[in-house]
Amino acid sequence: MTITLAAIEDVTRLLELQREAFRPRAIELDWLDAFPMIESLESAMEEFRKNSTFKLTLPDGTIIGSIRGCMEDSKTLYLSRLMVHPDHKRQGHGTRLMQHILSVMPHRRAWLYASELEPEVIHMYERLGFREFDREPGERNTQWLMMERHNK
Repeated sequence: MTITLAAIEDVTRLLELQREAFRPRAIELDWLDAFPMIESLESAMEEFRKNSTFKLTLPDGTIIGSIRGCMEDSKTLYLSRLMVHPDHKRQGHGTRLMQHILSVMPHRRAWLYASELEPEVIHMYERLGFREFDREPGERNTQWLMMERHNK
């Protein structure tokens, strides 16, 4: 498996992967209209242009995971949309994607939002050195944890 920078031609497949990755949780929560499930191709294209998106591919070129990030200033990396296809979860791919983007995008501080509804994901972020620094209310009475990690 390889992690490489995604190209604009990958956006349609990345949007499909996003829906596949989030679908099991959306069904479980009866939240099929959550943004990751209904995002338009136009919105995904716009976000792609603003971010550096990395994809995890199988040897045959199938994209099974992705993460994106952008520099908010010269020192701060904002991470978003970590996703892994449901058939490939719990194999360390999310951690690999996180480690990759953290290593190739120079930063002093990295931060992200995490849903309180995803304790396993929060635990992975904590293992990578992220700590909660604030919370924001989300839809359906949920909380978003704002998490950060500082490089020395």
